[in-house]
Amino acid sequence: MGDLGRRCVSSMATRRMALLLVSLFLWAGCSGGQATLSREGAGGDLGSGGFGGGGADSASCGPGTTLCGSLCVDTAKDPTNCGTCGAACVAGEVCALGKCALSCAGGSTECSGLCVDLENDPLNCGGCGKACPAGEICSKGMCGASCSAGTTKCGSACVDTQVDAQNCGACGKACPQGEVCSMGQCGVACAGGTTKCGNACVDTQSSAANCGACGNACAAGEVCSAGQCGLVCGGGTTKCGSVCVDTQSSASNCGACGNACPAGQVCSAGQCGLVCVGGTTKCGSACTNTAFDPQNCGGCGIVCAGGANATAICSGSVCSLVCSGFYANCNGIAADGCEQNVSTDANNCGACGVVCPMPANGSAGCLGGVCGIGSCDANFGNCNGNVADGCEKSVASDVSNCGACGLSCSAPANATAGCSNGACGIGACNAGYANCNASDADGCEKNTANDAVNCGGCGVVCPVPANASAGCSGGACGIGACNANYANCNAIGADGCEKNTSTDANNCGGCGVVCPAPANASAGCAGGACGIGACNANYDNCNAVAADGCEANLTNDKNHCGNCATACAANHACSGGVCVAASGCSGPLSVSSSVTLDPAWSANVDNNFHPQGMTYDAADGNFVLALQGPAQLRVVTLAGSLAKTVS
Repeated sequence: MGDLGRRCVSSMATRRMALLLVSLFLWAGCSGGQATLSREGAGGDLGSGGFGGGGADSASCGPGTTLCGSLCVDTAKDPTNCGTCGAACVAGEVCALGKCALSCAGGSTECSGLCVDLENDPLNCGGCGKACPAGEICSKGMCGASCSAGTTKCGSACVDTQVDAQNCGACGKACPQGEVCSMGQCGVACAGGTTKCGNACVDTQSSAANCGACGNACAAGEVCSAGQCGLVCGGGTTKCGSVCVDTQSSASNCGACGNACPAGQVCSAGQCGLVCVGGTTKCGSACTNTAFDPQNCGGCGIVCAGGANATAICSGSVCSLVCSGFYANCNGIAADGCEQNVSTDANNCGACGVVCPMPANGSAGCLGGVCGIGSCDANFGNCNGNVADGCEKSVASDVSNCGACGLSCSAPANATAGCSNGACGIGACNAGYANCNASDADGCEKNTANDAVNCGGCGVVCPVPANASAGCSGGACGIGACNANYANCNAIGADGCEKNTSTDANNCGGCGVVCPAPANASAGCAGGACGIGACNANYDNCNAVAADGCEANLTNDKNHCGNCATACAANHACSGGVCVAASGCSGPLSVSSSVTLDPAWSANVDNNFHPQGMTYDAADGNFVLALQGPAQLRVVTLAGSLAKTVS
């Protein structure tokens, strides 16, 4: 780094500028007194107090950096652009693996507000603030002129050419976009038991940034051992910094942490040397047991290929796959890994070849490796939660599960509840009711037993009978009510209210009320009350009293002679309805006179007999009395004197 590096460190006042400086040194390096971008015109020289004029564009940012504004930054560490440009962490937080947090994670350490890797940071090599001298690099947390075993110096950084996508297999050999570097070879998948996390192949069993799964970073001070974050290492490994290593074979930590073997030597049984011991084989710079090493299975460089949802292992110098979780290799093809999820695959449920049966009204399903219902057919539901009988309810027609399980329909007015096409409505109308407006909302709103416009059924309108209004009873048309002064006396609906009870003498005021015949008259009915229909010939109701009928004989009644209004004068009599002068009389009879009456009068009765006159009937030689009416003669008063009692 030289003077330029030291000037940069001392002059960077902000964490963001310090992070940028690290990125530039790792990517472009320092040459003499300048650090320049590799693309011409992208920016000026790096001076002693900061960066020159101009800026960077997206094409000029190096690996692991992103253009934010005019600067190339590492969004995995930059607290002002954490995870993405412009996403600034609040005061007191750091940016750990692209996420704001209170502490660093994934094996990184906080140095002056930045999360750095003490293993390869030349400004913080092995500890915060420990900058490597000019011309030296940081490898495994130690400054030196060369890289430690297992890494290669590419530019100003020590990289693992086995997994570095920018230096895959050799310095400067970058993998194409979308490919990763695995075992020093570019490809679309990781090998040797490693997992693709982002654009890198990592060992999730030991990576503190991806422990057990991609993105699962261990907390500060923790290590990743056997895919689990913790404070100590397991499986016979030793915690060296933030990594669990096997000090029996690690050339960087041979026998003890930090004890790196010299160039050209390997670590075997915890001892650096030129050859491997204990039945191990030297492959590259490491001693390995080719009977179990998936990266050297059966021989150096024979890498066991991994697969989807699987981990490559080497057993007895033979490569094989170990499926992850609920996955299985059901087709027996290693190339596509463990292709079937036996926790959800209905054709391989719980194990390869276990086919789930088809439930009633549904499709087969598998959940947690147990057969069940995948989905119900349209308009069906598994409402009792019992897999055995499948989707047992028709939610299109079940009133207790209408449209969906548990949705119960209420009974509409005058009807039973119904469900049609998953919607609640009318099941059936109660007897005597109908849904005439075709609306389920008000139920069966019409009473067809008594509705004259829907009689016995919707739209059946009853005709209007004679002298009455239309009516409906028991669903049959008839008479609603008779008009005033009319009645249905024959109990037949067809002819309506056929009787006028205001004028009918046989149904006067009501059916069956027969009026009696008055004296000298026929029976009559007026206004619903009995009276005189018509007087007999030569009779009239001159006193206007119905009770005594037609009391006046118009043929001989001197006071009503010929009609009620004609009264005969004195000394006149009424004969044949005409007033005539009395003849054959010389004047009033004396008291001593006797009168011989016509025997025809003897049967007549009159309690108020008043002789009106007397004439002589020359034919039979008798005197004739003109009487007021046909009554029995009891007392004859002549000229105001009592003459004789006649019986």
